[in-house]
Amino acid sequence: MSISSFARACCECLDLKWDEITSTNRRADLVAARFAISYTLIRREKKTYKVVGQLFNRDHSSVVHGVRSWTNLLTVHDDHAWRVQQIVNMVYHNHLIFRHGEQETA
Repeated sequence: MSISSFARACCECLDLKWDEITSTNRRADLVAARFAISYTLIRREKKTYKVVGQLFNRDHSSVVHGVRSWTNLLTVHDDHAWRVQQIVNMVYHNHLIFRHGEQETA
């Protein structure tokens, strides 16, 4: 899975622009999307903090902070965090199915 195509697909489903996501803007919806995508790439795809940071034009320590913060929000069942994470999970699963389909036809 291309992490860039996954992240861009998440942005599209969340009705956000890629340029906004990678900007320094701290608007809540942008931060939530960054954190959710980072969380998914770190936890499910086992990407490094450095790689995820490069995707979002961030230092690895910013990604560490984001994943920790997002984990805490999910742990306390924050409604907004769960809604965003469900959308990101849906995109992730769709990418896995698509990737699996490509391997069967190859």
